[in-house]
Amino acid sequence: PPVFINAAGIDVLRDDSRQLVERLRAAGVPVEFVEQAGVIHGYTLLAHEVSAAREAIETAGHALRMSLG
Repeated sequence: PPVFINAAGIDVLRDDSRQLVERLRAAGVPVEFVEQAGVIHGYTLLAHEVSAAREAIETAGHALRMSLG
């Protein structure tokens, strides 16, 4: 199945996300990867305060709806 990965630009785990994307694509898995610059790990928990978080949640929801048909 297709994979959606959202990574924070200021996150010690960001490079892990990039590596996972590379490996999935190398294995032929369709991947949508979004890296949000200027935000920290867990920023989506701040959706009431951070517009980038709201946008990320909307983007993830759209990816889910598309994969479910």
